[in-house]
Amino acid sequence: MSSKQTLTSRTRFSILILLILIVALGGLLRFYGLTWGDGLFFHPDENNMARAISQLNLNSGFHPDFFAYGQLPLYLVYFSYQLVHGLDLRLVPFKEAIYNLRFWSALFSTLTIPLVYLISRKLLSTSYSLLTAVLVAFMPGLIQAAHFGTTESLLTFFFMLIIYLTLHLGPGPKYRSILMGIVFGLAVGTKVSALYFIAPVIVASLYVARDWKRFIYFWLIFTVFAVLVALLASPYNLVDYESYLSSMRYESAVALGEVKVFYTRQFENSVPLVFQAIRVFPFAVGFITSIFGLFGLLLSLREYRKQFFVILIFSFLFIIAVNSLIFAKWTRFMTPAYPLFAVFTAYALYKLQNKLAVILVLLFTVAQGVLLFQIYTMPDTRIAASTWINENIPDGSYILSETANVVDIPVRNENELTVISFDFYHLDQEEELSDQLINHLEKADYIFVPSRRLFANLPQNAGNYPLLEKYYDALFSGRLGFELIHTQPPYFEPRRSDLLGSFEEIWAEETFTVFDHPTIRVYKKVDVLE
Repeated sequence: MSSKQTLTSRTRFSILILLILIVALGGLLRFYGLTWGDGLFFHPDENNMARAISQLNLNSGFHPDFFAYGQLPLYLVYFSYQLVHGLDLRLVPFKEAIYNLRFWSALFSTLTIPLVYLISRKLLSTSYSLLTAVLVAFMPGLIQAAHFGTTESLLTFFFMLIIYLTLHLGPGPKYRSILMGIVFGLAVGTKVSALYFIAPVIVASLYVARDWKRFIYFWLIFTVFAVLVALLASPYNLVDYESYLSSMRYESAVALGEVKVFYTRQFENSVPLVFQAIRVFPFAVGFITSIFGLFGLLLSLREYRKQFFVILIFSFLFIIAVNSLIFAKWTRFMTPAYPLFAVFTAYALYKLQNKLAVILVLLFTVAQGVLLFQIYTMPDTRIAASTWINENIPDGSYILSETANVVDIPVRNENELTVISFDFYHLDQEEELSDQLINHLEKADYIFVPSRRLFANLPQNAGNYPLLEKYYDALFSGRLGFELIHTQPPYFEPRRSDLLGSFEEIWAEETFTVFDHPTIRVYKKVDVLE
């Protein structure tokens, strides 16, 4: 064997070891802390999915009675649980369903790391492809999604796998189009909104099909397998079509803003793209990575003649456009696009060839990822706040709190506190609530503000909720007769005496904080309300 061949062999081995280490580190950041919440489950979506899983049984034909998501993730958890427990088709306990959902979420998120490395190898050198893998491993939004038992990690993996397959699609064997159809069907079986994953397939087919016959043949094979797999993965979308359609109509109406619900209030008066640029990408992708990613996207536009770049650019812009222009702009909607930020960031750094820029991007991305990860190594803020409440608030105290929390605080009411979960969301719409609020304020010894859901959304909706604005203004200024005596921020923030909260709490899209690390505030009555 020549020295050149030996060097190549050693280099490949070193690259493999580095990639394994990166994936292992990314896996640690995703799998560690999957039991966060101390047996309490604060994410409404994973609660809904776990509830559906816990009801699956043979007698009902494994009917999910739940259609907000596809059946694939539900069946994945159910049958993997049965496999571990002897295939006796027992009911899956709710808690086990939650933890199994999180396991699969973490696994698919971890598998996304080497997949993005392989994608970037079509565009970049080995070292910059490894850099891409590091950025994906430490990306805050991906680490967070991995700790939620929801569909985002699965969808992100399927989207990256579709892109990978399109980058390797050629006029050769038809198995590639079959495989692509299968993956697309699995994505749609996970969540029907994955239909927009068709974007890279469309672009790739235009490059590969050199005549109409090949074009039609490709799409025929792809469509047949995509439809078959989607129906097998989520059969009750067809079997119980009326229930599925009813659910989709409601979910679509909420997403489009046709039905107003309390948890979409933050999107009122929001500007597409601007909202994501300010309140989603800096926190989920990373401040530096989001900037360099957009810069890399602009640089890549010069490569419009190259098939691989066209597929990536079109896929990225399509998913951003689709999810920016709808009313509901939740962080999770953009999750499948996050790895592409890493690819474009690495491309920008590759073109710049500036070591300082590489170090800067790495430091900021790793720091943001580690900070978010440590949320799952510490007691949940609601549990920590509940401990403080049980130790410091007298027995029998009268508490005014806010409604619409998955779990109210204190999570364990050891002091027999009277906790009123008041409906502040409709204070300006229902007149009787004003009188009820005054009555509760007269009785209240303490006020709990369990998250930023209500008060942080008022500035962009100034004038729309005058009574709610007056209430929080009076509370925060002290005119209501209450003073702030305790805050329970995430561990990585100092205990703050100011009322405005942290930059992340105020500016990040609310679901980025309220599910797993909300800041809790406790106010004590010090004066009689006039």
